[in-house]
Amino acid sequence: MYKGEEIRRHVVYLDLQECTCREWQVSGKPCPHALIVITTERQPDMKKYVNGYYSVKKLHAAYALVIPSITDKQQWPAVDKGFKVFPQVAKKKKGPRRQRKNRILRYLERTGKATRQVTCKSCGELGHRAISWRCPLIGTKKGRGPRKQPLSLEGRSRSLVRMNQQRWKRKHRLPSLRQQQQRLQERRKLLTKKQLRRKR
Repeated sequence: MYKGEEIRRHVVYLDLQECTCREWQVSGKPCPHALIVITTERQPDMKKYVNGYYSVKKLHAAYALVIPSITDKQQWPAVDKGFKVFPQVAKKKKGPRRQRKNRILRYLERTGKATRQVTCKSCGELGHRAISWRCPLIGTKKGRGPRKQPLSLEGRSRSLVRMNQQRWKRKHRLPSLRQQQQRLQERRKLLTKKQLRRKR
């Protein structure tokens, strides 16, 4: 024992191909303890330390003869044992279950409705809050009106034509008399300024 841990040492016999851990004798291949000793040699011949059953010759010899195939299960001979062995009945593991209230509901159990209704602080009625338009004490805020129905193709084309006409009128509409007079005055001022500059 060293610091609470067991230290095991094994002795390796390379000539006998044995180790005190008995892994080399059972498997026929050198164990980790033997490999540490073998690697200390220069260019070790591993064929000496591995059993001959792992050679290619033994592999060819094993499959040289004809190996008969296994028959089908229906061709097996029927044997009457006098009794039947049934599989064991699996017992369900009883663990801690969730409470009925706190458990997660299944898909079909969910109703989608709120379990608790909201009360309004201003009027005290159920089903809406104080900010909602449903509250009778708040007269300024109103609910949404009826939604506009989508226009048909003919209605859309008419609305587009009207929009284009309005845009064209805004761009190309004729100026009024006042606007014409103002533009004339501005032009005269510009002309007088240019004439003065030329004289200078």
